Amino acid sequence: KLDSLTSLRVTPNFSWQNSRYTSFNQSQAFTTERQPLNASRSDYRASGHGLSGVGNALLMRKFRRDGRTLSLNWAAVLNRQDSRGFNQATNTVYPNGNARRTTFDQQSDQENFANIHTLTASYTEPLSFSKKLEVHAAFSTNGNTADRDVADFNEKSNAYDRPNAALSNRFGSRFNTERTGLTLQNRRLRYTYALGFDVQQASLRADNQSSDSLVTRRYFNLLPNALLSFNFGRNRSLRAQYRTRINAPSMSQLQPVANNTNPLNIQLGNPDLKPEFYNTVSLVYNQFSGNGAKSLFAALNLNQVPRRIVNATTVNAVGVQTTRPVNAEGYYATSGFLALGRPLTALRLNVNLTSNAALTRGVSFVNDQPNRSRSLSVGQGLSLASNFNGKLDFNVGGNLTYQTATYSLQAQQNTEFFTKTLNADLYYQLPWRFVLTSDVTYTANTGRSAGYNQNFALWNLGLAKQFFKNRQGELKLTVYDLLNQNRSLVWNVTDTYLEDVQSVVLRQYFLLSFTYNLRKFGV
Repeated sequence: KLDSLTSLRVTPNFSWQNSRYTSFNQSQAFTTERQPLNASRSDYRASGHGLSGVGNALLMRKFRRDGRTLSLNWAAVLNRQDSRGFNQATNTVYPNGNARRTTFDQQSDQENFANIHTLTASYTEPLSFSKKLEVHAAFSTNGNTADRDVADFNEKSNAYDRPNAALSNRFGSRFNTERTGLTLQNRRLRYTYALGFDVQQASLRADNQSSDSLVTRRYFNLLPNALLSFNFGRNRSLRAQYRTRINAPSMSQLQPVANNTNPLNIQLGNPDLKPEFYNTVSLVYNQFSGNGAKSLFAALNLNQVPRRIVNATTVNAVGVQTTRPVNAEGYYATSGFLALGRPLTALRLNVNLTSNAALTRGVSFVNDQPNRSRSLSVGQGLSLASNFNGKLDFNVGGNLTYQTATYSLQAQQNTEFFTKTLNADLYYQLPWRFVLTSDVTYTANTGRSAGYNQNFALWNLGLAKQFFKNRQGELKLTVYDLLNQNRSLVWNVTDTYLEDVQSVVLRQYFLLSFTYNLRKFGV
């Protein structure tokens, strides 16, 4: 604190990363008649390092009059990432049914730098006992540069010394926003409402230095917001909120250079992208008993996004895809969540029911044709939990999820499948300060491609010994994946193809750890 009315808080954070990445991909594509379309084998290796710095400074000032405040906040993010990758691939295409094979061996050097600064100011003035007015302003600048140099392998010199201009690029972008607005808040005993209105000016500058082209755009947005909440006594509340915001395209979405890490699915950026505009409506109801034993929580969310950034994919005669982001209308998403909890006193149990549902409608483009999509997800969960004298805790439960996706183009990609999970967690304090822990999760899949409807159990088991007067120290031996069944199964549904992915994951291993808890600090 600078004085009794003024405070300053500065929060710095720095981090350094060093990473290595290796992937091997093998894929095949077929026509609807099961004739070969293309095939690919690629080996990609990369290593890199990065330095990040995040800083935040908050200055707050209270005035003699109750409710009058002034705050200034400055936030900065600096991030630099450098990497080098090697991509070796063999691609086979089948024009007219005849195989044609191409190979390449490339080195890519990537340098990314991000420089983000945000300055916000807020002033509140009480208008009456229950009303206050907030005046706020914000300025943000988001600058990014990306340099990508790709070279092909030269067998004569045995080095990567043949520059590939088509895959190399130097690109910079800057997105600036200036936002000012007012918010009127009225707080009563039973209800509170707030009405706000912001005016935002934004500018986007995309500089493709490799082709000596510059794109500048300016945007003007009106951003209303509203809040209404009711308190029905101490234990029941209802909250409704409407918010708007814009979301700038990322550097990878803007940079107009081909990314051929997957040679059969080439990614391109689009410097003509516009920011997304989000309209969000949320409704939350909360109810609980005086002792917290019974509870009811319900939430409903609706998102509508004009100018949403979606994929536009072009597929050539042999199935090679080129994808670039574009803006499109027609995206809606709604989701709901319901949770019920109550005790079963006679059995010393707590039962919890959870229900969730989500519906999304959107559009993408395939060979310049709109592909309208609809996805639905519905889930139901049940869990039982108990605590016996603080020495034995357990939780058992299950969840069933149904998912479906339909498309206006390529109806053969319409899908539906079920995922079922069962779980059991145990915490048991044994004599002599020993603790036994166990968690088991069983997963079953149906409706997927052959070989991917796999069922497996993941069981982690641990035994710990606690030390010192207040059990602040703990030596623990844990066996992860006791049954050695862990696996990763992912089903990706895209605009143009279905992809079943089975990844090699870390299976059974042992971990010995020691933990000491610092529970009290002197001043």
